[in-house]
Amino acid sequence: SRLFDLHCQIAECVGMDRPEMFGNSNLEPMQVRLWIDYERADGIRNNPLHQSQRLEQEEIDGSINILLNIPLTHEFEDYLVKNHKQIIVTSPTSLVNKVKKLIGE
Repeated sequence: SRLFDLHCQIAECVGMDRPEMFGNSNLEPMQVRLWIDYERADGIRNNPLHQSQRLEQEEIDGSINILLNIPLTHEFEDYLVKNHKQIIVTSPTSLVNKVKKLIGE
């Protein structure tokens, strides 16, 4: 048994595993593609954001592109906004635009 399970903590805190805990019981999972910078890549690779996480591509500079199949909760959007310099949404376009609007781009 692990005393500290980072995946569970992140996934639960941003409502990906149990969106109903955050008042999001009717959200359907969506495919989300993220680019992760090289500084965060190992951490995200070793402690996935969600159980659905799939590595799509590893770049020469050490950054990675991942695919998630998750409900888009407000908490996850906040997580993306807080980490927007190291984690960039590449799809879906609606989420790309929403995050850009939230960070003021």
